[in-house]
Amino acid sequence: MGAEEIKEQILKLIIKNSPNPTTSKEIVDTLKIAYSTISKYLLVLEAEKKIKTNDYGNIKFYYSNDKEKK
Repeated sequence: MGAEEIKEQILKLIIKNSPNPTTSKEIVDTLKIAYSTISKYLLVLEAEKKIKTNDYGNIKFYYSNDKEKK
């Protein structure tokens, strides 16, 4: 599985869960990809402004950027 495919799968899952937040654990459990890989691509998607994050204690929630919803 290539980098773009992983990013696309993560983004699709976050968009599918919108407007509810998605955690990295949910992404790992759903996509069956290692946490370190998921974490890397979540940072990339956040840098590309495709997702937003919200920290609640030691848990980070991921949301689709409003312009990504269609």
